[in-house]
Amino acid sequence: MKVRRNVLITSILFIALGVALAAPSAVYASGVVGTGTAGSCTDAALDTALAAGGSVTFNCGVLPITINIASTKVISSNTQIDGGGLITLSGVDTYRVFDVST
Repeated sequence: MKVRRNVLITSILFIALGVALAAPSAVYASGVVGTGTAGSCTDAALDTALAAGGSVTFNCGVLPITINIASTKVISSNTQIDGGGLITLSGVDTYRVFDVST
């Protein structure tokens, strides 16, 4: 009886694991701002990278830079922005940088 119960429990665990692995999971797009130079890191490049949400990173060279934005960036999907400690986003005292909505 004990062996049969262990086999049943093991079978249930394998079925649960198979369902968990087969279940669709959320996949978020990602974007990179820039192509390796400070000049390639523009407001338009940021818009493109933010368009689908997901992980947004920057490839703007090795020196810190400031990207001046020309409009508030609306974030309405799961988004993570990582400037690696080198990127400053500025609304130049005119625009709110982000508007995050649920």
